[in-house]
Amino acid sequence: TGAVTLNGGSLDLGGQTISNAIAANGGALGGSGTVSGAVTGAVVIDSAGAVTFNNQKTYTGGTTIDAGVLDLTGGGGAAGTIRGTVTINTGATLKLSNGDALGYNNNTTAVNVVNLVGGKMTAAAGANQTTTAKIYLTGGTIDGTVNLDLFSNNSSVTTYASAASSTISVSTMNLRQDNTVFDIADGAAANDLLISSVIGNGDGGNHAMIKNGAGTMKLTAFNVFTGNVTVNDGVLDLTSGGIYTDEYRNNTVTVNTGGTLKLKNFGYSATASLGQLRNQGSSRVINGGTIEVTDGTHIASGNNFSVGSNGGTFRYNPVTTSDTLTLNGNSNDNIVINGALIMQTDGNITVDEIIQGSGSLTKTGDQTLTL
Repeated sequence: TGAVTLNGGSLDLGGQTISNAIAANGGALGGSGTVSGAVTGAVVIDSAGAVTFNNQKTYTGGTTIDAGVLDLTGGGGAAGTIRGTVTINTGATLKLSNGDALGYNNNTTAVNVVNLVGGKMTAAAGANQTTTAKIYLTGGTIDGTVNLDLFSNNSSVTTYASAASSTISVSTMNLRQDNTVFDIADGAAANDLLISSVIGNGDGGNHAMIKNGAGTMKLTAFNVFTGNVTVNDGVLDLTSGGIYTDEYRNNTVTVNTGGTLKLKNFGYSATASLGQLRNQGSSRVINGGTIEVTDGTHIASGNNFSVGSNGGTFRYNPVTTSDTLTLNGNSNDNIVINGALIMQTDGNITVDEIIQGSGSLTKTGDQTLTL
C-alpha cells in the first residue's frame, strides 16, 4: 500500500493494476499493466508490452517511451492524460485511446511538445484528438482512425532531416487555428513529410497553411481546408492529391523565393491539384518561387497566374517532352507579369491568352513556347 520509488531502476508491472503512488525519478516502467495511482518525476517506458495510464497524471518531468506502448485510456479533455514533453523513440508507440489525451490547454496542464524520433503516435480513440502541442518528427509516424486537430494558434509540425520519411495518416488532420506552420527539413528521404490524411478545417481560425524549410512535403489526399497556402521554402508536392477539392474557393496560393509548388495538372476541377480554386491570376501568385506542372498533354482552361515583383519560374516538366500544356485563360482575367518570369519548357507550352503587366518574360528549356 506504500509509495514506490524508482531511483534509476525499473518496475515490471507484471500484468497488474498498480494503485500505489510511484515516484519515477527517471526509472523505467516495464512489462504490461495499468498504473492507476499518482505518478511524480520523469517517466520512462521501457516495456515489451503495454503500460496503461487509465486516469489523468500530473507529473511534470516529461515522458520518454523507449520501447513498447504507453496507452492513454483515461483522463483526456482540455488538461489531457499526461503533460509536458513526450519523446517516442524508434520501436515505441504512444497510443491515444481516450479523446483529447494530449490535452489542449495552452499551458503546463497539457502536452506541449511531442518528439517522434523514429517512433509512432496512434490516435485510436473513438473521439477526436485535439492538441496545442508542437509536433517534431525525425522519421516518425502519426497514424490512427480518428481526427487530429491542431488547435488554438499554438500547434505546429516540424520535421528534422532523416533517411526515412516522416508520415501522418490519421483519418483527418484539421487546421483549427490561424496559420499552421509546417517546417520541413531536407533529409535523404524523397519525401521528408508525407501526409495521406485529409486536411480539413475543424472549426475556428483562418485555416491557412504555411510551408517553411528546404525539405519536401507531399500531400496525397484531396484536401478540403479553406485557408490560403504560402510556400516560403522547399517543395509542396500536390502531384498525387489536391487542395480546395470540395467546392469553389476564393483563396490565394503564393510561392515565394526558395519555394516550389509541384502540381500534377493546372486545370480546374474537384480532382485537380489546385481543386476548384477561383480561375483568376490573382489566386495563383509566383513571387520569386516556382510552379512546376508535371502532367501530360492537357488544356488548363481558365487557370491563370500572376507574377510579383520578385519574379519567378513557371515550369512544365512532363515525363514525355513532346507533350503540350495549353493555358487558355478566360474573358475576365489574364496572366499578369510584374516581375521577371522564366517560362521553362521541358515540355511544350502554348499560351492562348493575353499576357500583361510591367515585367519581363524569358524562355528557357529545350521545347517550344508558343504565344
